[in-house]
Amino acid sequence: MIITDITGIGDPQILLHDNTYYCYATSHPHGFRVWTSQDLVHWSAPQLCMEADESHWGFECFWAPEVVYHNGVFLMHYTARRKTDRSLRIGVAQSSSPLGPFIDVHGAPMFDEGYAAIDGSVLSLNGMHYLYYSRDCSENRIDGIPTSQIYCVQLDESMTRTVGTHHLLTTPE
Repeated sequence: MIITDITGIGDPQILLHDNTYYCYATSHPHGFRVWTSQDLVHWSAPQLCMEADESHWGFECFWAPEVVYHNGVFLMHYTARRKTDRSLRIGVAQSSSPLGPFIDVHGAPMFDEGYAAIDGSVLSLNGMHYLYYSRDCSENRIDGIPTSQIYCVQLDESMTRTVGTHHLLTTPE
């Protein structure tokens, strides 16, 4: 089935791989869907590419999936709400196919700096890999005002672990 509109989503990201476009988005209560296209106009019906089962560390708020192809695997960095304390954290899953299934790499969030971290995005530059993310306003107050801030941390060569210090880049005025 081919559709022309993708609706009811948030945080879309498009990956081009082997002449096919893949659209990943906030789209399922316990995981993510993917749509495919050859022309960015006509899209396939959605299919589930990641679904968290009872053993997954997250249980809701599966948001902002971003997929990169790296070292022969597809890596999805995503946000989920952790079961243990309901905090928002960033996880990473991998698959041998852009269609999934994506399986969580660590069985836990990628990192825990003690605050809500959401909406991770990978940037590779000069052989180095970085994860940019938002310290979410849900757990961050500055002078009593809920405030989101942008942070950056280096990733290791596998893009599944952070390396070193998390750096604050910007705070809104």
